[in-house]
Amino acid sequence: MDNNLREFVASGRPSRFIGTSGHNKALKYLEEKLKNFKSNGTSFIDQEFTPDIARAGKFYADDFKNEVVAKISPTDPNYDHWKGFTLSMIKTLDSVKSIKGHNLIWEKKGISKPEEVIILGANYDTLLNDPKTMIVNTKGEMPGADNNATGVVALLSMIEILDKLDLPKTVR
Repeated sequence: MDNNLREFVASGRPSRFIGTSGHNKALKYLEEKLKNFKSNGTSFIDQEFTPDIARAGKFYADDFKNEVVAKISPTDPNYDHWKGFTLSMIKTLDSVKSIKGHNLIWEKKGISKPEEVIILGANYDTLLNDPKTMIVNTKGEMPGADNNATGVVALLSMIEILDKLDLPKTVR
């Protein structure tokens, strides 16, 4: 698992922020890893999609309204802190609206109950916020070991094991 973590984080240096070369290199790294699992009943799909940027922006705006405006006085410094974060996230979302997303889907069909599906997931991109202001920094180094390379590597390590087993249920 440690080797997978080092390789994955290195594949996307200096940043796996959406639309960067590191993000694209991490995507290619994962595609190659997942294509190498070829036991009976396995498949791999790169599902391209268009993110719903308006919905995501609404999520941040609604969250600000419900969790900040409704609960924190505008004179409280935390109010401006979370307002800056919210506006920064909406601006960041807008900056990546033309970029397609990719769901990398590895699946192993179950042998006795293939219609029952266990779904596991992790995101392979990363994001860097200034810890004091919470403003998004799209240009800084963000190796993202905790966001979310550890989740990706846990899944890769599970796939290494699951690929060798006969499973009763489908794992995706």
